[in-house]
Amino acid sequence: MNNQLSYYIQQFFQEYLPSIRNYSSNTIVTYKFAFLDLIKMLKTKNIDIENFNVGDFNIDLVNEFIVYLKNKNLKAKTINIKLSALKSFASFLQFKNLGVFESCTNIRNIKPLKEEMTLPEYYSVKEISYLLNSIDRSKKNGLKQLAILTILYDGALRVSELCNLRKKDVLFSGKNISIYIEKTKNKQPRTILLDENASLIVRKYLENYKKEDEEYLFSNNLNKQYTRNGIYKLLKRTVEHAKNLCKDNTFFKSKVHPHILRHSKATHMVDAGIDIIIIRDFLGHKSINSTQIYTHISKKRQEEILINNIKNKKISVPRTKTEKQNLESWLKNNL
Repeated sequence: MNNQLSYYIQQFFQEYLPSIRNYSSNTIVTYKFAFLDLIKMLKTKNIDIENFNVGDFNIDLVNEFIVYLKNKNLKAKTINIKLSALKSFASFLQFKNLGVFESCTNIRNIKPLKEEMTLPEYYSVKEISYLLNSIDRSKKNGLKQLAILTILYDGALRVSELCNLRKKDVLFSGKNISIYIEKTKNKQPRTILLDENASLIVRKYLENYKKEDEEYLFSNNLNKQYTRNGIYKLLKRTVEHAKNLCKDNTFFKSKVHPHILRHSKATHMVDAGIDIIIIRDFLGHKSINSTQIYTHISKKRQEEILINNIKNKKISVPRTKTEKQNLESWLKNNL
C-alpha cells in the first residue's frame, strides 16, 4: 500500500472532489489554496511534502497548521474554510488507508474556531441606481456591461451562476423575463423573475447580441466564457467610473467585490418588507440562517439613523426654580 501523502492528495483533487463529491470548481480551487498553505508551513520546517508519510498527517499537524494561520492574522472564517478542506481530505484518506483511520477521525472531530459575525457590505438603492445609470450604452459593450450588472443585482446572482448562464436559460413571459439557474452552490436549481426594467435591458441586449440557445449568455472580448475575475474587473471599472462622476462623496465607500450586488439586492428586499422565506428562496439559500444576516444589516442601519438623528438634536429639559434650589432633596426623594 502506498503511504506517500502526496499520492493521496493528488487522488483527492483528481478523482474524489470533482467526480465522487461533484464539488464545484470554485470549491476545489479554495481547497487547493488550503493545501498550498499547508505546504508553505511545512517548508518553514524544511519538510518536503513529497517525503511526507500519511502517518504524519495527524491532529498535531492540523492544530499546528491552525496556529500557523492565526499567526498570519487570518480571520476565523478563513481558517475554518481551510480546516474544512483538511477535514474533507481526512474523510477521503481514512477509507483509502485504514492504517490512519483513527488519526483521520480525530482530525474530523476538531471543532471550528468561533467566528465573529461580520455584516456584509452593500450599496444603497441610490448608489445602485447611480452605478447602472453611469454606464454609457452608446459605447462598445456598454449594453452588455449594463445587462451583466443589472442581472447580477436584480437577480441577486452569484458570479459563478452568472458566468454559467446560457441563452436557453432566459425565459420570456410577457413583459418580464425569468432566469433559470441550473448550476447553483447547493445543487438546487432555481428560477428568478427580473423586474420590468431589468427585463427590458436583457431584451435589448439579446436583440443586439444574437445568441444561440447553447451559447453562454455573456462572453468576454475573446468570445469565451467570463471568469469570476473578469466580472470583478468589469464591476471595479464601472464603480471607479461612477465614483469619478459622482459629486456625493459618501457614495461607493464599500469595498468593491462581485458579491456586493447580491448583498445589496438582499438588503433592499428586507428593507422593502419582503418575507424572509421568499428572500431565502430568491437567493437560493439552503438554510434560513444564511438569509437572516440581511435582517441584521437592516436593523443596524435603522440604529445608525436613530443615533445620528439624536446627535443632531439638542434636547433640553428645563428645571423649575424649586428643583434648582433643592437638588439634593430631589435626588434623595425621586431616584
